[in-house]
Amino acid sequence: MRIAPRTTSAQRPRAGFTLPELLIASTVSIILIGSVILLLIQVVREQRTCLACATVEQKAALLQAAICGCLRSNSSGMGVKFADPSLVSDAAGNPLGYQTIQFFLGNPDGSYSTEQISFTNGAVTYIPDMRSLSSAVQWMTNAPHCVLRQLLFQPECGEGYSMDASLVNIRLEMDDGGYSSSFSARHTTNATDSIATSFSSGPAGIYRSFSVQLRSN
Repeated sequence: MRIAPRTTSAQRPRAGFTLPELLIASTVSIILIGSVILLLIQVVREQRTCLACATVEQKAALLQAAICGCLRSNSSGMGVKFADPSLVSDAAGNPLGYQTIQFFLGNPDGSYSTEQISFTNGAVTYIPDMRSLSSAVQWMTNAPHCVLRQLLFQPECGEGYSMDASLVNIRLEMDDGGYSSSFSARHTTNATDSIATSFSSGPAGIYRSFSVQLRSN
């Protein structure tokens, strides 16, 4: 008599997934993958925004330090001179400020050397001696991730609306040229020069307004 072989559980054919189970598993997988992708996109956007903000902040701080250090060491008695052709006005014709400023450094022999800071086409140029234009130094130029929109110098008005030539108001506007995604925040800092800083919606942007007192005689 022939005995049929026993079939163990390991040898028995297993049932596959049913169609509803496959649909549910696929739907859950798609949702999870989509969530991970969205999270990664958000992380990349935040990284770009943080990088853009840090770059603009750093460039603005370096430019401000260069302007302040330069102006403070010059003659308060001689004051400053604003170049009329560089005057910028708003749509109504109201003057906003000058893009070029000249000031004077006292020499040991009693004479004065004329220095100049100018802003033209996104470039800030410093000339330590106007008698030698080849000595010009470029403090900043526009780059793909950092764009200087405006740099203005304004005279300070004293009592009776008279101009105080030893005190200069400076305003600069800078952003990232659209490198970052839309970002909106506001931050204000009070320091020695009464710096006002703000980020604009859209590209990471900064606006700074500060005053510098010429100290040397």
